[in-house]
Amino acid sequence: MTGRPEDTTNADSGTKAFRHIPALDGLRGLAVAAVVLYHFAPELVPAGFLGVDIFLVLSGFLITSLALEEVHRTDSMSASGFFARRARRLLPAAIATIVVVVVIARILDHGSVDASLRGHAVASLTYIANWWSIAQHNSYQAAFGTESPLNHFWSLAVEEQFYLVFPIALIGTIALLKRRIGVHRLAHVALIGAVIGAIASCALMWILRTPGSDPSRVYLGTDTRSQALFIGIAIACVVRLWPVNPSRRLARNTLTTAALLGLAVLVGIATTADFRSDWLYTGGFLLIAIATGIVVLALNGHDSFFTKALSFRWFRTLGLVSYGLYLWHWPIKVFVTGERLHLSDDRTGRIELFVIRVALTAIATALSWYLIEQPFRRRKPASTDSAVTKRSSRVFVGLGALGITAIVVGFVWFAAAPAPPAQTEFSSTIAPSAGSAKNADPPVSLLWFGDSVIWTMGGGQIAFPWPTGYNSPFDPSRIVIWNKGIAQCPMMQQQTRSFGILRDGGGACAGWETKWRDAAASFPPDAIVWSGALRDTYDVLVDGKWIAFGSPDWVALYDAELSKAAAIATENGVPLIIISQADPQVFPEEKNEDSLTATNIGKFAQLRKIQRDFALTHPDTTLSIDLNDVLCGTGICEGKTPSGEEIRPDHLHYSPAGSKYVAPAVTTAIETALKQWYAQHTN
Repeated sequence: MTGRPEDTTNADSGTKAFRHIPALDGLRGLAVAAVVLYHFAPELVPAGFLGVDIFLVLSGFLITSLALEEVHRTDSMSASGFFARRARRLLPAAIATIVVVVVIARILDHGSVDASLRGHAVASLTYIANWWSIAQHNSYQAAFGTESPLNHFWSLAVEEQFYLVFPIALIGTIALLKRRIGVHRLAHVALIGAVIGAIASCALMWILRTPGSDPSRVYLGTDTRSQALFIGIAIACVVRLWPVNPSRRLARNTLTTAALLGLAVLVGIATTADFRSDWLYTGGFLLIAIATGIVVLALNGHDSFFTKALSFRWFRTLGLVSYGLYLWHWPIKVFVTGERLHLSDDRTGRIELFVIRVALTAIATALSWYLIEQPFRRRKPASTDSAVTKRSSRVFVGLGALGITAIVVGFVWFAAAPAPPAQTEFSSTIAPSAGSAKNADPPVSLLWFGDSVIWTMGGGQIAFPWPTGYNSPFDPSRIVIWNKGIAQCPMMQQQTRSFGILRDGGGACAGWETKWRDAAASFPPDAIVWSGALRDTYDVLVDGKWIAFGSPDWVALYDAELSKAAAIATENGVPLIIISQADPQVFPEEKNEDSLTATNIGKFAQLRKIQRDFALTHPDTTLSIDLNDVLCGTGICEGKTPSGEEIRPDHLHYSPAGSKYVAPAVTTAIETALKQWYAQHTN
């Protein structure tokens, strides 16, 4: 990911010297292509993220090779020189990317300009983005929520943390052992340490991973991902200690065969696995690293057809610019969307979006290479003979770097500051002012509970952290709501499972009965509204047994929860209104996400029937309104408003304009249902 080493060296004839190998650039080019395709067209390479593992192996290999070469030539290693080279190579382009991303996000008023972008930007600048994401409980493959344009800095953080520790560890080992055992024994020690480290990292990933749960913690953690770096270190030591003799045909053929098998393993995994494949976290990533290591070993052994293939010009070019390509492709993916470009959701629109993203990424990469990366890489420190002058120069450069870093951090801190919360008419934490006549005469007061979909229908917007303010789309002379909707709010309180993914019971609505009663005490309603779908289409765990969604046992459990909700409504002398949600559509760009596959969408209709059946069997306490009939039946659940704004931009949640557009139809349905109920239950 960081490009080829800045310089190459030649050792004495009796020792294997590290030299620049074009085929390694080609391998890096294939790796970055896999990552970009994974983000731009995931259906082509569903496990293209393994390109990051190839980067990590190459980083471990190249840095260790250069370090061993330096030790061989000078009997020592310069930590200051190492850090200076790494900073010159990595920091300018990274800083430019972060600054530009923050500015563009501000200009576009992108959803990512919230409280999280500031923290993410500073974490990216200081190369702790992976741990920051873990601390924020961010999911690498979140189904919903705005993607941060800096998400990809997690892997750069893993590399930089390695760059910080590695030279210190090597210099410490040199200080302890160098004078007594020499560089070859040093390589032996490093090899043993790398093997132990790779096994320990893999074991830790295995231990920390909970099968079926979100693997983001072990995917992002330096401790669990360093196995690839350790494999790279080990391969560098092997190349140093046992260089392949090109004249030995058997060795050449064996290496080439092993490399082809390793490449076949990588291709097979990239095209068949996916991010949540449990086996990846129980030795699979170590297998990827070893397969990559074998390929790297073969490329160092001799010139063969395999080496020549990976030395193909286009592969090498991609490899040389891989750092800038990686830096820029992800922000372009986040900022350049089909919705923003007004492209269609069909195959033609997706192809057009892919081409546009690739073209913009190529332009950004070229600009980064020629205007930022190359000028800094070519700049060499001024040569001085005086040791005092050298020390003074290093102090000056260090202070200058700290000053520039402080300026950039300050700029990012203020530029990425979230805008003040938009003024809203209502708050989910403060009850609206409305009387309750308990007769369904306007205005009708409604307690509005449910998930993120009903939150947006009630005038709220999706943002993280979750907002409290909302602007009701309903005519206040007819309906007043207290919108208490929140993301990931199921009625079912048991632990759930969907597509092998486990989730804690209750989600954001754990203990909902107490919350409902407290809200009703603060805001006496004419009815209590409940609407939830997606999180209630999952299997649930009861007494160690999984109960399948839609089965008789599952329906009985769900009906029991609805009965509790109806009982709370009855305590307040009002009905429970179940608003069944309209079918969503599959995201064209995210069709591999677990939450919106065609199978899961099909469960919406099944859940609507379960909800309708409950209302039919409990007419004294419960009403049912089916949005698939009320909205989709009249053609207003998709498409655009008369003013040209999307009703459901993600085909699930309502935009502010969309909620206002559908509000009259929803109002009529609620008023009609309440008038009938109150007519039958008013003495």
